Amino acid sequence: MNWTVYFCPAGYPTIGYGQVVRNDEDFAADIDETKAEELLRQDAQIAERAVLFLINVPLTDSQFDALVISNPKLLEIPLQHFKQMKLVNTFCWLDEYTQAFA
Repeated sequence: MNWTVYFCPAGYPTIGYGQVVRNDEDFAADIDETKAEELLRQDAQIAERAVLFLINVPLTDSQFDALVISNPKLLEIPLQHFKQMKLVNTFCWLDEYTQAFA
């Protein structure tokens, strides 16, 4: 874990367990493990709400978790993720459709 700001491979300022530092956040002072876990929980809650809002097909717990983990800032990042969610909805629907007629 990084308790000070660093730049991730994509070039974004990042801290803790992978929290991308937004323009309105100031982490000039280092953070501790408790703060890093709080930031991680906040990101997970944002992603959970986004998946619940954007996905309109049934998901298993594992599928839900995978979408949350792979999209921690889903509501903050436009278009590319919405396209991804549309694909999830489409492919899950197609899977149900093909199973119904198999």
